Amino acid sequence: MKHLLAAVFAVSLLLAGCLGIGEAPNNFVEVTPNPNIEVVQFTTPDNWTLTGFYFKPIGPINKSVVLLHQLGADKSSWGDLPATFQYSGIGVLVVDQRGHGDSFINGRKKSYSTFGPDDFQKMVDDGEAFATFFKERRPNDEIYFVGASIGANVALNYAARDKNLSGVVMLSPGIDYRGIATTGTISQYGSRPLLLIASKGDEYSTLSAKQLSEKSPSTRTTLQVVEGSAHGTNLLNANPELKRTLGQWIVRN
Repeated sequence: MKHLLAAVFAVSLLLAGCLGIGEAPNNFVEVTPNPNIEVVQFTTPDNWTLTGFYFKPIGPINKSVVLLHQLGADKSSWGDLPATFQYSGIGVLVVDQRGHGDSFINGRKKSYSTFGPDDFQKMVDDGEAFATFFKERRPNDEIYFVGASIGANVALNYAARDKNLSGVVMLSPGIDYRGIATTGTISQYGSRPLLLIASKGDEYSTLSAKQLSEKSPSTRTTLQVVEGSAHGTNLLNANPELKRTLGQWIVRN
């Protein structure tokens, strides 16, 4: 937990403009947590502990977002997107999925590299705890799931179960990632807004996004194919304008 709190302190300084990227904090500066960022943990029925940061919204938009990273990454892969959303008035929960980052089971680390198909499917089950977090903390908010790569597939599959979600954003979706498939699930998504983003050079994700767009029952489905070959959250680094695109799409929908 100490290194989690240290990460929150660092984010606090960066947001306050006191610490430049790559600079070490002065040892004589008293560092205090950012009251607008909270460390949260979730315990699953099968004894996983999943850790995240809750970025409390600064503004009255009444929109909340859960960010789900790609395979082999962690919550830090979203960069400054959580803070960008936060200062736009959007509440953000960014979490480490099971087998990644600061997640552990029965007090021990376990890597996704040891997972079988059932383990990956349970990532979808974990979505309930994340959605419930906002339903309890901010019951008047509309809730969106934003996922990257396998996180995108997880987001769609959970949304197919939970009709109370307001929308989903899928960065670099796949027809099937580690057994979490989407072409069958998309038919259960209904009329809610859906945003699909992939890069031209990422052929599998582009093909998958196009197929999902064609199969989507929602008339509010938007497909955006950008230049380059970036995948997952790397799309945001290669195309910084996408951060504004995501924020505007969530606010409008």
